[in-house]
Amino acid sequence: MVPGLSLLNRDVRVPAERKRDNMPTWLIILLVGVVLLVFGVAVEAAKFLIWLGIIVLVVSLVVGLVGRGKAKV
Repeated sequence: MVPGLSLLNRDVRVPAERKRDNMPTWLIILLVGVVLLVFGVAVEAAKFLIWLGIIVLVVSLVVGLVGRGKAKV
């Protein structure tokens, strides 16, 4: 048996260069809303998605700022 290739090895780490940054949820929602709005498909749904994306962005910014403030204390 080769060391480090055990299926029971729980100490598996992904190297930093292999980690992928996910696109933020608010950006995906905004992009879908804008694309729908530009193509004129489901205009009401597009407006809703744009507002939803903005709301998610604001909430994530507030949570990030609050979390950063608690980390300093």
